[in-house]
Amino acid sequence: MEQLRSTSSAAISSASHRQERADLAAAFRWAARLTFHEGVANHFSVTVNEDGTQFLMNPNLVHFRLIKASDLILIDANDPETLNRPDAPDRAAWGLHGAIHRRCPHHRCLMHVHSIYATALACLEDSSLPPLDQNAAMFFNRTVIDENYGGLAFDDEAERCAAAMGDPTKKVMIMGNHGVMPTCSVKVFRYQLVASAILLQLRKIRYPHRVVVLKYDGRPVAEDVLHSVMTFFVVFFLSLGVLAILLSLTGLDLVTSVSGAVAALGNIGPGLGDRIGPSSNFMGLNDAAKWLLIIGMLVGRLELMAVYILFTSKFWRN
Repeated sequence: MEQLRSTSSAAISSASHRQERADLAAAFRWAARLTFHEGVANHFSVTVNEDGTQFLMNPNLVHFRLIKASDLILIDANDPETLNRPDAPDRAAWGLHGAIHRRCPHHRCLMHVHSIYATALACLEDSSLPPLDQNAAMFFNRTVIDENYGGLAFDDEAERCAAAMGDPTKKVMIMGNHGVMPTCSVKVFRYQLVASAILLQLRKIRYPHRVVVLKYDGRPVAEDVLHSVMTFFVVFFLSLGVLAILLSLTGLDLVTSVSGAVAALGNIGPGLGDRIGPSSNFMGLNDAAKWLLIIGMLVGRLELMAVYILFTSKFWRN
């Protein structure tokens, strides 16, 4: 009987607020089509009650292009047990969206993204948006520039962001440096080149006398470019292995060491596991591990080669 009640409640919850669910799901799909998203790290929410404390939001770790109306979870901003639910949302998303919806009922819909150009603007010393054309003029005196980014939106950070959005006339918050952690390690085009190179090699095995030219985006790829990409892959994974081993020597477990090394070299944010996973942070690690991760992050941010070349004798001779 209890199972029937639970199933019935879930069905009612999934079917409620049908129009809001359909609109928000469509927004996720369209954002993915425009590449406004960043993996599964961004979140949209829309309120469904008068005071704005109840809202729909995307589930944790689901890609924008896969989200359906029935997937959206209904959240109460005043419910302290939200993160203990079986379908608990991302902790940082819950903190940020919950705080703003709780304190700012005038903001009915929040669409937090790390789109390329918006993130670039947030990285500038002056992140203001001047009314240079009619599109930009729509946001004149309607933006809030947050220049005090303090990490994942837990507790105090979330409340600070919510306070900045207290003015109903402000429609956009430019979150200084927020989300500006580009994947500087292994870019997508490098994976594409490696995949193409593997496919080319298989074709040569199958047709040994066939002349096949490796292409990327319809253009031939020079041999030296392919060699440089392959070299980068070798150096990246060697660096990853060395960093993971050094982290394990500081007393960290295997999952924390490997995922921490990937997160640092790839500049991708949280790792995996209980210690540095999406619902935690790196503050609890020992000093030796933190220094190793800092070095790894700097090396990854500079794309490895720019750092490693400093240790070659040829560089200093020239």
